[in-house]
Amino acid sequence: MRRLNHILRLLLLCLLAGTFLAWFSAFIQPRLESGRKERLTVRMREILPGALDFREDKKGVVTGYDSGGKAVGRIGRGSQYGFHSDITVLVGAGENGIVTGVAVEGEQETPGSGNKIREERFLDQFAGRKKNELALPEDDGKIHAVSGATVSSRACVKAVRKGLDSLKARAYEVPPSSGSAFTVNKSTAAWRRRVKKSTAAATADEIRDSRSKETDPVQGPINNGQ
Repeated sequence: MRRLNHILRLLLLCLLAGTFLAWFSAFIQPRLESGRKERLTVRMREILPGALDFREDKKGVVTGYDSGGKAVGRIGRGSQYGFHSDITVLVGAGENGIVTGVAVEGEQETPGSGNKIREERFLDQFAGRKKNELALPEDDGKIHAVSGATVSSRACVKAVRKGLDSLKARAYEVPPSSGSAFTVNKSTAAWRRRVKKSTAAATADEIRDSRSKETDPVQGPINNGQ
């Protein structure tokens, strides 16, 4: 009988603990998410000066807008494996493609050396640079590595270049007549279908032209109308 009472008490205790954990998770999770978004917004405002509001598209590209609703630039993400871990960065760039700022979003590099890529004196080197300048001096660039952390520094630079590439690739997906490099809508889809259709038609014409020029070794030129 005592054993049964112990089992029932244990089950009741487990039930209460599970209920409390579920309640605590439901209570704290929204607050954690809100705090994360606030920190991210502050970080994005730092790397894209003048931007107050941000909107992210399906490709993960964030557009920053000023107080008047005008786009001031974009923010992309890039990642590259460093010495111990993946290094993920946020890259801000103006409409001219020049870097406005860089922030390290995630890394687990060596404490005291590799993780110094988070420091301002390293990241501040990226602002005002064009893509062709984003490399270490030994790689014909203008970004100086953190002392004793060349591998981590080079990986961070490559991650920044990838972040810029993601912005460039995103812009190429938008039709020239859309008037915006940040909006993908029904007109974009229609443009893609027109391009695909015209490409298919051109290919069919090329096939017909090539067949009309074929020559039979016995009968001479082939007449496709027969």
